[in-house]
Amino acid sequence: MPSLQHSDTFFSTLRLKIQELSGQAAARIEPDDALLASGLIDSMMVLDLIAFVEAQWLIAVDPMDLSADNFGSMRGIQRYVHDKLEASA
Repeated sequence: MPSLQHSDTFFSTLRLKIQELSGQAAARIEPDDALLASGLIDSMMVLDLIAFVEAQWLIAVDPMDLSADNFGSMRGIQRYVHDKLEASA
């Protein structure tokens, strides 16, 4: 499980998954880039990304948490995962 203590590792892990899902080079994706609005991933890919996040960081994503704030960017995902892990500690 990549640590949230090291943002670079967290973002690298997400970039690789986004690249796998989109078939595009994800190295240029910045943490605050809009994933859906930019067209990098679509709504079906978001579901795959959520499943990946749940498995990778051992969290359960509540359907009520599906929002652009939480899953619209890598930074949003990082913040969401951090908050979920903190709440379960």
